[in-house]
Amino acid sequence: MNRLLKVAVCVLMVVLVSLAGLMSVFVLGDGYFTAMREYPKQSRLLPLSDVPQDRSDRTLNALLEAVGADGGVVVRSDLLTSPVDGSAGGYRLGVYGDVTAHASAMRLRYLGASVLDEHSLSRLMTAANENATLGLDQVRPDMIADLPGTRSGVRLVVERLDTLVRRSGTVNGDYRIVGLDDGRFRDLVSRVSEASGIPGDQLTSASSGSSVTDSFMTLVTLALIAVASLALTLIVVLGTFQEFSRLGVYMLLGWSRTGYAAALYRPFLLFLPVIIPIPILILSWGLNGFPVTLQLVLAMLTPSLVTAAIVLLALGCGVLALLSVRPVAAIRNRVSKRAMLAVIAIVYVLASAGLVAGAHALDAPMASIRNLTQVSAQWSRYRSMRILYKDSRGTNHTSTSGLSGDHAKEIYDWYASIEHDDGVYLANTRYFSRDLVASWRHLYQQVPEQAFWYFAMSPSYLAAQGFDVDPDATARAEAGERVYLIPDTMPRDEQERMRGYLTETSMKYKTWESTVHTTFMNTGTVGFAAYHPSTPLFTWSDDPGQPTDVTDPVILLATSANMTPFETESLGAVGLTNSYIKLDESAAQRYTAADYLAEYQLEDNNPVFRTTADFIAGMRKSLTEFMQLFGGLAVIAMNFQLIGVATLCRIYAMTYRETIAVKRLLGYPLRRIFAPAFTLIITVSVAALLAALLLGSKAGAVAAGATMLFQLILMTVQARTLATSQLQTMIKTE
Repeated sequence: MNRLLKVAVCVLMVVLVSLAGLMSVFVLGDGYFTAMREYPKQSRLLPLSDVPQDRSDRTLNALLEAVGADGGVVVRSDLLTSPVDGSAGGYRLGVYGDVTAHASAMRLRYLGASVLDEHSLSRLMTAANENATLGLDQVRPDMIADLPGTRSGVRLVVERLDTLVRRSGTVNGDYRIVGLDDGRFRDLVSRVSEASGIPGDQLTSASSGSSVTDSFMTLVTLALIAVASLALTLIVVLGTFQEFSRLGVYMLLGWSRTGYAAALYRPFLLFLPVIIPIPILILSWGLNGFPVTLQLVLAMLTPSLVTAAIVLLALGCGVLALLSVRPVAAIRNRVSKRAMLAVIAIVYVLASAGLVAGAHALDAPMASIRNLTQVSAQWSRYRSMRILYKDSRGTNHTSTSGLSGDHAKEIYDWYASIEHDDGVYLANTRYFSRDLVASWRHLYQQVPEQAFWYFAMSPSYLAAQGFDVDPDATARAEAGERVYLIPDTMPRDEQERMRGYLTETSMKYKTWESTVHTTFMNTGTVGFAAYHPSTPLFTWSDDPGQPTDVTDPVILLATSANMTPFETESLGAVGLTNSYIKLDESAAQRYTAADYLAEYQLEDNNPVFRTTADFIAGMRKSLTEFMQLFGGLAVIAMNFQLIGVATLCRIYAMTYRETIAVKRLLGYPLRRIFAPAFTLIITVSVAALLAALLLGSKAGAVAAGATMLFQLILMTVQARTLATSQLQTMIKTE
């Protein structure tokens, strides 16, 4: 076996063990994800969806009071999505209740390791920091204990349920109830149904959900392992064919076929133990935070053993080829190679498909990078604006559903004292899709029919954006009237429906129990004013799929006097898209100083305002690992193609060596001598390029085009070398 083929076999062995290690990372990540999805197993599912915003607080309170009274535990599971392609990447769990009373049910184990137990959960529930998490979310100081994860992006974050509800901005989600018998669970469903207005049978029969299958990466690596295994087998058999003439001589000298096979394959058998640790190293890199257990050791050994079995099977095929040939046939090199050409052509086509698939997968992270850059550029105008990042637990902070009444009043009084000062703004935006609006029809008397943007903005913020606000409307809002600005471009009948909906919701919010009493809550006056859309207003959205600015939102001219409990209790909302209060740098320095906060009993809460630039930096998730994985798989597929081209060319030269030598002697150009091989390469490459274009994959098109160029260059060099070699051999023998 010549040196090139020996190197190719060794390279493929390394590729195989590396792919086996990567696939194990993906498979174990899928298993970890499944364990999260089923946690806690000993529980009853209570899905909440389409809960009206004005019933959110009472629904959550009913749920927590029922669970707390019966000594149970409730766990809400929210999917964590990948920033690259939006696929599921783990779970965020919100926990509330007596976790120590249900210790066995609250334990989560994977690979023999304890991921969650009653001790870590109790530590979370009693932590002084209300934003505390188990597992890294976005801010490392909030993490009180790390949790295992995988490099494939599967991670787990656990926090208190009230924190999860506050951050997500919704009570909707999948809740799992632990520790309640049938009677108590029915009572809980009844109380939640009464609070939410959703029928009990609808609560206990989930009408929505998600089905998560094994990751696409698992399928890709499995396909590449199959292609690599086949390529290894073909190259081993090809090298064996090249040894037939020498085998015949050795057999005449008294060597046995098995003895010759042992000598031929000994280097590969000695190389195998050297590469066996590679999957173990890859798994050590790919699994973060998992302690060494027997199950983990077995999981690490499995890909090494599987790879060893594949290599031994490939070598076994070579041994069978040696055992099947007769000495005379071996000496005369009488072996059929057309079948080998056909099989190698098939492998080459599969590798081309793998290249397009791997390169196509790179489009998602590349698009994500562009989107993040776009979002960062969109927010650059507001990068110095301060928004509420966190609000520490104080002496009057509740441990269940967010803000206590006293604390909500403290924040309201603080904001009311500064709302007219320079650099103090209020802005919050929400987009209501057509489907969401349609789901309100059984809840309200009048409901809009079209999707719309809803902005709650202070007059000072609108003025800073160049929006011309009627002074009379501002005066009415300052006097406590709930003034809504509706674009005059909205159809007249839709305006009527919008007025009816806004009036009804305002009056519903007005009746909420609250320690804050605004002028509007006393008078209940709702008014409307029309405006002509002309000024673009920032949507404060971190979704690149949403517009940066809109000109025709429905606007609540928000002041401290015309707020309902919905707004007063939302003033303490945190985060890039949930927050209400915005401060410039000088206002943040003045009004978050300890002495000023102390005037409103907020010194114990220590609210922290951070620039939007800090939040954008937090949004920039690392895409390096994702691109390395898919890029690496695409490079492997490209290498398979190049190996296939070289092998195809060599077998073609061996099969038609006399014809090639004669044509070369007569001056035939290489493209005619190796016409079938060149035709196959060009046809498959053009097909791969067209497939990439049809998929809309820029990365796939670039990879297919570049690979076609490299293959043609390699084919030309190989063809020239082999044609010259066959000609020289013919001249010497003649």
